[in-house]
Amino acid sequence: MHTRPPRRLALAASLPLLAASLAMGCSKQPVNSVEPAQREAVPNIIDSRINQGDKGLSKALAVQEVREATLDNGHKQVQVDLYNFNANKKGFNYQFVWTTRNGMTLNEGPWHSGVIQGRERITLNSVAPTQDAVDFKLNLNSARSN
Repeated sequence: MHTRPPRRLALAASLPLLAASLAMGCSKQPVNSVEPAQREAVPNIIDSRINQGDKGLSKALAVQEVREATLDNGHKQVQVDLYNFNANKKGFNYQFVWTTRNGMTLNEGPWHSGVIQGRERITLNSVAPTQDAVDFKLNLNSARSN
């Protein structure tokens, strides 16, 4: 008799943060990596707030970290790390929206499609369209099958 292992669920309360280059088509194989023991990079991790409209997506994906930097040209850049709790790949759509200091939307960027493999962590990346952009919002939803 074949039994299925218990399914792991991600609790909304355990989602620490919301987020850049999208790694698509990555292998499900474990990866070994090497990095300097003494890192020089010091990320600017920012606080974020998550509004859950797509409960199915919230059970599969967690935002692990949100980082922000200002580029040499004065434009803001953000990176959002996502993690797939499930063993299976998950399709999703995402959009970055940038706003000015007075709350006016500068740019509702296009929606992009993405796939995150099971137990994989990826980074979504966005650069503000102008120097006037001070805040961003990342919209995420589940990809729908046709």
